This record gives sequence, C-alpha cells and structure tokens, in this order.
Amino acid sequence: MSKLNDLINKFCPHCVERKKLWELTSWNKKFNGVEKEKQKKTIPIKCILASEFEKIKQNSGKIKYIATGISGKEQYTTEELAGNYLSEGEVVCIPGGGTPNVKYHNGKFITSGNCVATSLDKSILSNKFLYYYLDSKIKILAKFYRGSRIKHPDMSQVLEMQIPLPPLRVQEEIVKILDKFTDLENELENELENELRMRKMQFNAYRDKLLTFDNGVRFEKLENIAYISKGKQLNKDNLFSDGKYAVINGGVKPTGYWNEYNYSSNRITISQGGSCGFVDFQNKPFWAGAHCYVIIDESSDVNYKFLYYVLKNKEHKLMNLKHGAGIPSLTKSSVETLKIPVPPLEKQKEIVEKLDKFNDMCHKISDGLPLEIELRKKQYEFYRDKLLSFDKKAS
Repeated sequence: MSKLNDLINKFCPHCVERKKLWELTSWNKKFNGVEKEKQKKTIPIKCILASEFEKIKQNSGKIKYIATGISGKEQYTTEELAGNYLSEGEVVCIPGGGTPNVKYHNGKFITSGNCVATSLDKSILSNKFLYYYLDSKIKILAKFYRGSRIKHPDMSQVLEMQIPLPPLRVQEEIVKILDKFTDLENELENELENELRMRKMQFNAYRDKLLTFDNGVRFEKLENIAYISKGKQLNKDNLFSDGKYAVINGGVKPTGYWNEYNYSSNRITISQGGSCGFVDFQNKPFWAGAHCYVIIDESSDVNYKFLYYVLKNKEHKLMNLKHGAGIPSLTKSSVETLKIPVPPLEKQKEIVEKLDKFNDMCHKISDGLPLEIELRKKQYEFYRDKLLSFDKKAS
C-alpha cells in the first residue's frame, strides 16, 4: 500500500480523470441504440451457441470456454474443435443475457452469448484494471439489464458508464494488489473445501466400518421392518420459491415450498425419480412429492436413525438399481428387498451416537465454510472498492 500511495501522490496528487467506457474500449459487436461514433471499432469474435459447445467440449482441452453464467466449473475444448470460433486476446466479458457478472481472460478462448470488450489502448487503460473496476460496479451494471424473462443489457447505458483513469503505473499497482488478495482468498477457500472433503471421507470410512457386520447379526428385508410410502404430486407452477414446508421430490434439493406438509419431521426419504436412490433425513415437517419414497412404521426392534445410516451407506447400491431408458426411476420392490442388518437395539443406539457426533462435526465445518467464504468476499470487496475509489482526491 505504501508503494501505491507514493505512486498516487506522484502521478495524480489532486484528482483522477474520468472517461466514458465507449471512449476507452472496443467490443465484439455493434449495439442497438449506440451511435456509430461511439463504436468506431469492433473486435472480430465469433460466438458459438451454448448447445453447440456441448458437442465439442473436452476434459483434456486447453481452450477455455467463457460462458455467460456465474457458477459452474470451468470448461474447455481443443484448438482443432474450436475451429472458426477460436479467438485470442485479453478481454473482459459481461453476459449478453442472464445474470450480470464480469469475467476476465487473457489467451485463447471461445465464448457464447457474451458482450466482449478490450481496451482500445493498453498504455492508457489496463484490461485487468477495467475488469476489477466493472466488477466493483456490478450493482450499477445490473440496473442496465432489462427483460421480463431473460434479462439483456442496455449497452447504450453500459457504454456511458464513467471509469476513473489514473496513470498506467497506478492501475498496474492496484491490479497487482487485487491479484494477490484474490489468490490468497482462493487459496483459503481451497483449504477449507479440502478440509471438509477430508472430513467427509473420514466419516464415510468410519460409517462403513461401524455398519459392517459378520454372520452373527440378523438380516431382514426392508419391507419386513418398515413400510415404504410414496408422496403426492403437487403442480410445480403452484409452488413457492420460499415458504414454510419444503417439497421433497426426486432431486437432492427441494423442488420448491408449500404451505402444507404431508409428513412430520425426522423421516427418511429416498428419491424415486431424478436422482434415483438419493437418501436423505428430513428433520422438519415436509411435503413428499410423487417421486419421493418415505420410510415409515418401523418395527420396535429398529432404531430409526440407525436405519437411516444403513440406507445412506447403501445409497450407491440403490442408485444402481434404477431402470428406464428415458427418465430413470427406482421401483418400490427394489427398495423393499434390500437386506438390512438388525443388531441388538443397544448396539444400534451406540452406533447412532457415534455417527451423530462425527456427523455434527462435519456439519459444523460445512456450515462454517460458506460463512467464512462470505466473510472473505466482503473483506475483499471492501478492500477493492477502497482501492478503486477516486471520488475526490486520490490519496
């Protein structure tokens, strides 16, 4: 920071010039509603359809695919498969439709549906500085996205955005600081995710060991120790995005929310369609849809939580029992015939106590991870905004 302060005091002691985006950047297309003199130059980039990219993506490829979305792992293809869609350069992208976000890339790439920009003169405006500044103004950018369904940017407004233009040496120092901060943030996030991954692996190994029984333990078909009930379908169009009771169907997450429930809390659910065989434990009242099995009416010699851990341990086997050429499903009979170990009730309770304790530890890490990441993100945004603030005096 001391070096940055020295540069600011040396090169812009009083104020920082501001210019409009159209004065400093060129884009990959001519935009509707933008005067010709504001787009005298465009960069030659051919966009591929997202559906077409699916046909050429390669795990071993080295050509990055710049999508429009925010989340999702990075995707690649090969130079040969990219063909005429291959582009190269240092660019900054915002989506031509969808959720506003800003991406930066330097090198070879292909893209779909993005509005792609680059500095007209890199000796005046650094592309990486442009990226960090636009990213810091994402809330302003978002106001320029319009539409009832998929939102599209009004580029006539985007190009009118003003950007501070300190001397290049100042821009480069700011970029250097923010790059370092981003690297540290990513490193910490990776460490936290690795820690969680290790704990989950340890838990699974511990669960496998505790739930492995010799021939001295009685085994019963699931249908002999509990009843498998099936939920009732709700119209998806009538579901709420938030609400009192989660609607559990064939996925790993709720399909929505409803104002009533058809099963009480502490019930085992198994996905019948979609993510067939996924086993979960619902600790709150919920609505079970038509693609959800619910385990009820367990016998008196079975600890219900023990039954959950056994079924979760057999989740991979359940998933392999799905059938169907189109949308696969899991039949009730295939679940009913699963062999379940039934050790003495005291032994079941002992195993549950141990697994609950280990599971709670994993959940504490899991719950703390997004909070820690969010905290780091806020620290980074505060730091970034402070570095990119040239409101009055650059000091």
